[in-house]
Amino acid sequence: MSKPLDSLVSSAAFAAYLNCPVKAYLLSQGVSGTETEISHWIERSACDFQQSVSQAMRALAPSEVYDGLPPRSDLKRNRYRLIVKPAIGDCSIGIQLHAAEWVAARGQACAHYRPVRFVQTERLGRTDRLAVAFDALALSLETGSRAYTGKIVHGSNYHSTMVRLPKLVTIAQSIVREIRIQASGTEPPPIVLNKHCPICTFRSLCRGTAFDRDDLSLLSTLDPTARTRWNKRGVLTVTQLSYTYRSPRRSGRGTVVKHNPALKALAIRTRRVHVIGTPQFEIPEEAVYLDVEGIPDRKFYHLVGMRCYSNGDPAHCSFWADDQSFEADIWRVLVSRLSLMRHPKIIHYGSYETSFLKAMLARYCRSDTERELATSLLKSSLNLLSTIYKHIYFPTYSNGLKDIANDLGFRWSEPQHRALLL
Repeated sequence: MSKPLDSLVSSAAFAAYLNCPVKAYLLSQGVSGTETEISHWIERSACDFQQSVSQAMRALAPSEVYDGLPPRSDLKRNRYRLIVKPAIGDCSIGIQLHAAEWVAARGQACAHYRPVRFVQTERLGRTDRLAVAFDALALSLETGSRAYTGKIVHGSNYHSTMVRLPKLVTIAQSIVREIRIQASGTEPPPIVLNKHCPICTFRSLCRGTAFDRDDLSLLSTLDPTARTRWNKRGVLTVTQLSYTYRSPRRSGRGTVVKHNPALKALAIRTRRVHVIGTPQFEIPEEAVYLDVEGIPDRKFYHLVGMRCYSNGDPAHCSFWADDQSFEADIWRVLVSRLSLMRHPKIIHYGSYETSFLKAMLARYCRSDTERELATSLLKSSLNLLSTIYKHIYFPTYSNGLKDIANDLGFRWSEPQHRALLL
């Protein structure tokens, strides 16, 4: 039996829909996902940030703060300057706002409460703005007045960003209708793997379904626009795409080799490594294999792993930064290690390491020696992924280092890491 069309839309369902309609549908059906270490960390970190921001806002006017939802009479009399964690809902929307603050204006009719959302990231995206628009939609049901702006407090410095709401609220209303229609149906929306999957609690379920269907979205090297184009031509599976591959004609002129998703699909179907063109790269004697980890949103690099050969023996070291105040320290230690080599050349996988070198060059290189070393490393660095992407097609759904290593026979020792490759 299908659910009624006016089923409750929660803030969790709305946030899930923004990332993936399938996730919102599974939540509406009461399906339980598999909690992972990263999902626990994300939830815990978000809760800690929300608590920290709310405490800072409380301190501004402690006598004018109300916890929860005050009586409507108090709302109309704008008795409180800040309302923290009010639970708002009717038969259609149920939500607990992070906060709502009173906005004074000329004339009582123009004064109102506006939603305040706490977002940990430094940079805001469209989903953050739509989330505060959904907050405003719920708040208007309770107060009877419409907010024209919402506020997002975000980042480590609690930066405040005002968001204009009228157009976003209209979009939020249409999303709410879509969620209700979707929840009332008996068939889930089509599963399409996307960038949210690695941190989603339904990852194993959706990925298993995608494998069973041999779904085209398994190919991470095929962008959504190209996938839609293939779907319109009747190509829905990786196997079907593999049969569209045609060997390029040989030409006397120098041709630019581009990545071909159809050849990637063929490699998966035939379980063979395919090489097109002539990969050209050289591993120098003083190669330094570099792997950098960080938080891109904060532009903070907290771990640098380095592997090289010293007197014929492999040497490995790693440098940690507990917070941004130690970032300069790990750069200085790395520079001191590299300075011991005559002609170090960075070998890396992906563009993150070159972004790291550029950032370090701009932030911390004060002496000519450091600038020359960082500039030299940038110019001579070798990105292995760019070569693989153009020329080498492993029988893997992505060109991720873990996927390729797994295909070559390497295994993670920890079960939870092995599970991520399934």
